[in-house]
Formats: sequence, structure tokens, C-alpha cells
Amino acid sequence: MPTERRPEFKPMVPANRLPGIVVERPPAPRTVAAAFWILVATCAIALATEVAGLVLIVRGGFSPDLSYFVAGLVAIGIRASLAFAARRGASFSRALLTLLAFISAFALFRAFDPLDIVLEVIMVAAVVLLWVRPSNRYFWAVVDAKAAAKGNEAPPR
Repeated sequence: MPTERRPEFKPMVPANRLPGIVVERPPAPRTVAAAFWILVATCAIALATEVAGLVLIVRGGFSPDLSYFVAGLVAIGIRASLAFAARRGASFSRALLTLLAFISAFALFRAFDPLDIVLEVIMVAAVVLLWVRPSNRYFWAVVDAKAAAKGNEAPPR
């Protein structure tokens, strides 16, 4: 039976989410890559602690309050999606991650769990990595590439 070669798949919307415009992104610097992997690791650890906490509550014979569990999963999902957006060069993601780190830092005053404190300090370190000079150049280069692809001038700095 002869095998037919399938035509190459072409997505309807390019990966950069600008319909009809292809943007050449510069490679992400090490600071952005490190911040991404740090944020992904903190999300994985937070997810593991959420699930472990739920299992311990259920095994202990208590009825779990699923609203806290669901809220924790949503927060982890938001942080992970913002980490992926930051790796892609989306400027809004680092601003929102900074806001989340700031809000979470105030929540630490009520936290008694050392793991939460360590995860928050690590998240703040990742956010700082997103604002250092090589990261700033990367995010501005992505903005410039998007503007050039649209035929616009780069925004003023």
C-alpha cells in the first residue's frame, strides 16, 4: 500500500498570536530562562504540597474544604501560565508576576509554614531576574519585533 505524504501542517494563527504577522523573536537570555524554570519549579512544588495536603486531610477522616484547594490550583495555574508568557517575551506577564509576588509577600505575614516562606522568597528572586538588564533588553526586543512586523515604529522608551 503506497503511503501518501501528508501536507505540512500550517497553523491558522501564528504562535505569536498576531494573525497574519510572523514575528522573529530574539532568543531569550539566561536570566529569563532561569526565571522561567524557577517559576515552573515553584509551581510544581506548590502543586505537590496542595495535593499532599488534600490527601492528608481526606486520610485523616476530615471533610476537606475544596474551595481552598481549587483556589490554590487556580493560583498555581495562573503563575505557570504567566511564566510561559514571560519566556515568550510578553511584557504584561512580568508586570503581573511582580504584582503577584508583592501581594504574596504581604500574605507571608500570616504564613506559618516554612515551605511557603521559602517558595515566596524564590518567586521574588525569579521576578527580580525578569527585571534585570538582559531581561529588559529581551522584552524590549520582542516589543520592537512586533512593532516592526506590523509596520509600526518602535514605541518610545
